Amino acid sequence: MWQKFLKKKQGSFLVPAYFKNLQVKSKGNQVFSIDLNKPCSSWSWVSVEGRFVRKAFYYEVAKELLKYPSMLCSLVKIEKNNSWIVAANGGILVLRNTPNVELLSLTRVKASVLGTALVFKDFDYRDSSPWLIDDALSLLKKEELSDDIPNYLCQEQRVAYRLLLEKEKTQRVPEAERRVKEIVGREGADLISLKEVRGGYSLSFKYKGTRRNIRIKEDLMLLDSGMCLSGMDKQFSLETFFSILYNRGKRDWRDDGLYT
Repeated sequence: MWQKFLKKKQGSFLVPAYFKNLQVKSKGNQVFSIDLNKPCSSWSWVSVEGRFVRKAFYYEVAKELLKYPSMLCSLVKIEKNNSWIVAANGGILVLRNTPNVELLSLTRVKASVLGTALVFKDFDYRDSSPWLIDDALSLLKKEELSDDIPNYLCQEQRVAYRLLLEKEKTQRVPEAERRVKEIVGREGADLISLKEVRGGYSLSFKYKGTRRNIRIKEDLMLLDSGMCLSGMDKQFSLETFFSILYNRGKRDWRDDGLYT
């Protein structure tokens, strides 16, 4: 019945590309949910039954977007599913219905807020100075990274830059070091130091109130456990070594003569 009512009173609805469902509000402020038979590849008019009617014209989309609040964002990363990862004052968000163009990170963008979805509206050309983006991105390629954020970036760009900076730092850390930090943190230990040495790494951490100093290879197999393992140090990985430390002293635990 409500579909007949909407069809008679309001007709079809304009929906963004790739939306699978939407909520519409009648002129009497009644809210209805509509499931689309098939997501549209561009902004389109659909019937109250969720069927495609026709593609929308540019001026129709522009007029529709004026109905919604907008916000300013800065590009972080272009995704493959017609969406971008963007930064705003409130944090990191997903921007949908984006144009198929190649852009630099930190590019300024205007977005419309459609309920819980963020939809591309236009590019933000306020005080446009494209070379500032080039300058900021070049700082992320320097051998020595600085934690300072360029003061010539706008607020949204500063949020995006901070994320790009942390990503760059992470990518520069060798995979073995990342895995060590992940394992140590997951096991509830406190990492004290991690140094690259010949053949691997020297690792110092505190676990269950005891400080341990060990050496491991790049594949995270033990070189020297810093404790008696009956000469079998090299048979254990960093993860299995934590298993030994965790179970030591537990009832019914047998470690075949391995002693601290």
